[in-house]
Amino acid sequence: MLIEFGEDLRLELSETILKSFSANEQKENTNEKGGILLGKRELNTNTYVITEITLPSKKDSAGRDFFIRSKKTAQKVINDRWNESEGIINYLGEWHTHSCEHPTPSHTDRLLIEQIKKDKVGGLGCFFMIIIGQKDNLYIEAIKTFNDVHLCRTINYGDEING
Repeated sequence: MLIEFGEDLRLELSETILKSFSANEQKENTNEKGGILLGKRELNTNTYVITEITLPSKKDSAGRDFFIRSKKTAQKVINDRWNESEGIINYLGEWHTHSCEHPTPSHTDRLLIEQIKKDKVGGLGCFFMIIIGQKDNLYIEAIKTFNDVHLCRTINYGDEING
């Protein structure tokens, strides 16, 4: 699935990634889940390609309304993928779930986005926050870290994984 944020920014999510999002949707009365987004940037089309997501680890903390990933565990994966790909695969952002059909950023999510803009996180020029809602709904925010621009999209990806 190719998601366009205007003429100069695209995000590609494979069927495998979308199926993983669907499998990790937060059901009622369960804890949030989350992880990091890894991928690459195709310079000729300014398309960011998510090649892998991490799943929650035993070192993460989660509750019904929060998910805190282990920085140490995530950083090891980031470093490993960077080294294995000879500098092509890098950290592109974060994903987590909300226990509603149409997710939007919480106050905590907004604070994270502001911190990301301040710190200019995202070595490939863009940071993505994906919030997975129920019934195959996603909220995606793209933050261009070097010019303080952020763009959002809400999509339903059910047709992509259900044929």
